[in-house]
Amino acid sequence: MSPEYVLDGHYSDKSDVFSYGVLVIETISGQRNWAFQHPDHELNLLGHAWILWNEGRVMEIIDPVLEESKVESEVRRCIQIGLMCAQHLSEERPTICQVVSMLENENVGLAEPREPGFYTQILGAGAGGRSDAGLAGSVGWMRDVSVNGSTTEIEITRQS
Repeated sequence: MSPEYVLDGHYSDKSDVFSYGVLVIETISGQRNWAFQHPDHELNLLGHAWILWNEGRVMEIIDPVLEESKVESEVRRCIQIGLMCAQHLSEERPTICQVVSMLENENVGLAEPREPGFYTQILGAGAGGRSDAGLAGSVGWMRDVSVNGSTTEIEITRQS
């Protein structure tokens, strides 16, 4: 769900774009955003992808199943588009028509993505406490989210 919907109950076409961006990152990585676990941090998949993007190591996120069939430039472009779609502010996200154009035409230039929405630290089992990594200048609250009978505590943030 997009940040503006979760935080304010506001839904728009850009909410679908946000969800599409998360789906792209999930598909390329073979992981689920909220179920993602990494031994070095407690960030969700979107936060992990953002860290790798900024460190120039985004290709590390690729599902090993895709390794043999990938064309690196195409995968990198899809990840960049996914991150652009998942940007925190809806007005910074492309429209779905722009997304289709970016995917269909390699000559369409891409902007640098900005920090994604819900770039948060998961505070479930093993998190060991609260951390605001990547959330400077934000306010937030805790919320239990239940999906298919499994409950996880997450931190919902609003950029200030």
